[in-house]
Amino acid sequence: MSHPHPEHVPPVEGIELSGTEVETGEPIAIVAMETPVPVMPAGATQHALERVQLERYRVDYFLRTGVLRFDDVRRGDDPPDFIVSGGTVDETIDLAALGLEERRKAYGLFRRFRERLFAATKEGRLAHLRGTLVNVWFLTEGQLPPKATDELILEGLLQELQAYRPDREGYAQAVDSIMRDGFPERLPTQLLPISTADQSAGCQIVPVEEGALSGPFSSATGFECQLKTSTYVRQSDIRAELNRLIAQHDKAPTQHLLLTLGGPDRNGLRYPSEAQLARLLLNGQPLAVPAVAHLRRVTLHCWTTGEVFEILT
Repeated sequence: MSHPHPEHVPPVEGIELSGTEVETGEPIAIVAMETPVPVMPAGATQHALERVQLERYRVDYFLRTGVLRFDDVRRGDDPPDFIVSGGTVDETIDLAALGLEERRKAYGLFRRFRERLFAATKEGRLAHLRGTLVNVWFLTEGQLPPKATDELILEGLLQELQAYRPDREGYAQAVDSIMRDGFPERLPTQLLPISTADQSAGCQIVPVEEGALSGPFSSATGFECQLKTSTYVRQSDIRAELNRLIAQHDKAPTQHLLLTLGGPDRNGLRYPSEAQLARLLLNGQPLAVPAVAHLRRVTLHCWTTGEVFEILT
């Protein structure tokens, strides 16, 4: 018998707030409650992923301009990733993703944690979590997420959840008290999160009404689990990452660097927040790119919208 896959596909992809920093006036974005969306099978090789990105760009460019930039693709010697010809160009091309690496790391760890929860539920170790929503975080203030390979963090948080026992009546009374009287100086214990001993990961367990949960994961486990993390992104941060990628790929014989925004990773997932980086990147002051020795062209291509931005031509 097949079991529901633990991948989480919610109705809302994410929430993003944009504005300017009060002290500096610099454009910023705050990304929260994002959920990666599966768009292709997991486990693709790096070369296959790059080819998918290249083909998506070729189609989107044609649809937007009516111009076929190339019609023949050959594998390069890394560098370049590909040699393209025909159409309007003959050039060597490298591909890379412009994204929020720390969020990708956090979601990578979260996916592995959900798989552990799924397995533990099948073994009967998490029956006490039925009818709850488990909000998980792997970020601590001023730090990047733990490495996706850190098994100790996953195991530590799983043990905390196994030992935890929800107090549904106490939780409801505490919420009613806050709604009636406002927040007390100290939160009731029923509302406090649990965390690993080193505070590198934690979660908040929220009882929910019967029938409030839906989806393959909650149908299999009786509870839901989502990642609760927000990322504060400055324009200068994403511009610095753009310049880093340009410098990294400015190598002979590469002529064209194609950067994909919001495309899938090797798990076949795209991150909706990354599709908005072009707006943050290009907003306000003119974009200054580093001097290059070999690159003749740098292009940003948005996977979700099909937009193409020429950064260097």
